Amino acid sequence: MSPRRTFRPVLAGVATIVFLAGAARLSAQGGTPAPRRWFPRVPLFPTATADPMEPRFAGALIHTDILGQRPRERDPFLLDATARSGGEVQAVVSLGGTYPILQWPVGAGWMGIGGQVGSVTRFRIERKSRDEFSSDWMVALPLEAASGPWAARFRIIHRSSHLGDEFLQNNQARRIELGGDGVDLYVARRVGGLSGYAGAEWIFYSETDRSLVDGGRMDNSMAQAGLTGEWPLDPSNPRWNVVAAVDWQSWRRTKWQSTVSGLAGVRFRAGPRYAMLTLVATRGPSAVGEFFRTPETLWGLELTVNP
Repeated sequence: MSPRRTFRPVLAGVATIVFLAGAARLSAQGGTPAPRRWFPRVPLFPTATADPMEPRFAGALIHTDILGQRPRERDPFLLDATARSGGEVQAVVSLGGTYPILQWPVGAGWMGIGGQVGSVTRFRIERKSRDEFSSDWMVALPLEAASGPWAARFRIIHRSSHLGDEFLQNNQARRIELGGDGVDLYVARRVGGLSGYAGAEWIFYSETDRSLVDGGRMDNSMAQAGLTGEWPLDPSNPRWNVVAAVDWQSWRRTKWQSTVSGLAGVRFRAGPRYAMLTLVATRGPSAVGEFFRTPETLWGLELTVNP
């Protein structure tokens, strides 16, 4: 891919930010200065609650069958005696979040910029050494907008995927190249206690080995949609809520196979802060980047906090 095509989406995103910043300045002229909000607690775009790779602070115990079958991305490797065809229990640690930097009014709505960073790491806790199994990273620069029940988000995003050193050494597995840079655009709408979102990502620079992609397809695009619902357990005490969510993703690199994730549980809110305990489940091509062609079924219990 030529450098000109590579930087075109980045330049478009920068131009969009500059244009919207100018619009915000014009909207503040002729009256009192716009009440900009520095480092607000809440982003304008809603969280993809059921997305297993959504940046957040969380810990989970899951049962997964990801190592109970032949890998699809690399030559077969040696597995130690603790790997069972029926699956194993793993611990998942998610670190990161969405951090708004500045929000400003534009017409009847708001716009904002911020940052996102996240890592999702799995550990094989049935082994005495608690080997690290995998680690997936992302960092993004989101530009968000919201007006009434509608919200939108444009991001420049980088992703990378890695296998744990101990897993590589103990099982003679080979790390594959997977990752890249892209831009995505999402739209969301709130209706009562429901919040839905949908969007797509274009990967303009991919590090994924083309030989791993079925049918010679490129690793250049994905689509995603989801729905989150939250309802109070007791209308007189809105701090305690029932939450349920579903997320659907499909990547071109997997021939558009679907990965569906869901969760259900309770959330305790204290202003913008919350803690959430949920049952989680995922089925489809694995969200672990190093096993993106391997089908995985997992279920478990997750605790998420927004400090």
